[in-house]
Amino acid sequence: MLLQHACCVPPSAEKKASFRGPACPSAPSITAAPSPCQTLYPSPHTSPRLPRRCRVPQCAHFAAFHRLPSTPTRVVDRRTSRGYIGQFTADGNIFIAAFQHERKIRLYEVHYGWRLVKDIHARGLQWTVTDTALSSDNRFLLYSSITPEVTIGGSGGVESVANVTDIHETLDFLSGQRQQRLGIWSIQWSADSREIVAGTSDPGLRIFDMMQHRNSHPSHSLPAFPAVNAVAYAERDSPNLIFSGSDDTFVKVWDRRTLDASGRRSRPAGVFVGHTEGVTHLDSKGDGRYVISNSKDQSIKLWDTRMMAGEKEARRLSRDAPSFHWDYRWMDFPGRGRVVQHPHCAAVQTYRGHTVLSTLIRSYWSPAATTGQRYIYTGSFDGRVHVYDAITAQAVAKLGGYHRECVRDCSWHPYLPLLATVSFDGSVTTWEPEVPGEAEAAREE
Repeated sequence: MLLQHACCVPPSAEKKASFRGPACPSAPSITAAPSPCQTLYPSPHTSPRLPRRCRVPQCAHFAAFHRLPSTPTRVVDRRTSRGYIGQFTADGNIFIAAFQHERKIRLYEVHYGWRLVKDIHARGLQWTVTDTALSSDNRFLLYSSITPEVTIGGSGGVESVANVTDIHETLDFLSGQRQQRLGIWSIQWSADSREIVAGTSDPGLRIFDMMQHRNSHPSHSLPAFPAVNAVAYAERDSPNLIFSGSDDTFVKVWDRRTLDASGRRSRPAGVFVGHTEGVTHLDSKGDGRYVISNSKDQSIKLWDTRMMAGEKEARRLSRDAPSFHWDYRWMDFPGRGRVVQHPHCAAVQTYRGHTVLSTLIRSYWSPAATTGQRYIYTGSFDGRVHVYDAITAQAVAKLGGYHRECVRDCSWHPYLPLLATVSFDGSVTTWEPEVPGEAEAAREE
């Protein structure tokens, strides 16, 4: 009843209302000259239009904190191609979606009817767009593929065709090395936009220096299994600590300050032991201490940097760990129906219930502004989004009933009670809380 009452409070009476929830943060003011991607955003002085269910900012904050997104409310787009990437920008104004066979990256303006503001025709792709990243100042969009090059994207009109209507510059992560083949699975921009870290198909992660415009510190991981599927900066405002997750089942911690320039002698500062299959995705809490990892062993694990093992110890502890010889891309998990546990698992918590098959499915912390990062949510091969309580590991919600195929990526809006999913069925869909009494009111109308 409080939620319904707050929605009815007129703007002039907001200060007199008994409910005084904090308003959603507004977009930061822009004082510099317009940049290529800033033209995609509404004026920072324009009040964003909230979704129909929560038009008053206080109502939006209340609903985001007390109610989880649960109901599919809108099909934003439906393509004939698999949806691979789907992420809100840090300010929540733009949603970025990438599609496989069409070789497109599409940007939608969230607060203005999800209108399409950028349709990027990607260049130099092999198989699909594997990842995207937007710089901290929203000026440049990166996208990667199963190639040694990352492309930094254009600034023209809505239609962005590589090197026809926009300049799409390539950043070579091989930097003249003799290696012929390299794929990039994951990319992240540092908070100051000076460096790009990438997880690649060779044994290690790579860091590209934007100031010197060259690859640096190709640090090497343990030699057993090469592919580094996921990377993440440990802290929001510092590039010093980097997490990497790879097909050798380990999550490694790298200290940027100790990496050798050549990469030949660089070793991880610590290793997390506990997964029994390869890691598909990482998401740092942003405090430099906690990180979650999704894995092909059908679990998400929560790690604490105070519980790291050394590199040699990690190898020793994993000698008797259970493992299966299978390919997650087209086989079912051999341990399905059983809890396959590492005998020396050092994870703080383990979350089970979702399915990781066919692709590198992603998992995340819920937003700090509206949920206090209380939840962990993930896509799933079963076409659902699974939401877990971060402390108890209990499943608190399953968003399903709409997607017919795998949900590879999903994103929770940083300030609104809104979650968006992209699926292999080609659809981009939004989910919102079910407001009490709304269904009955709709039927009466």
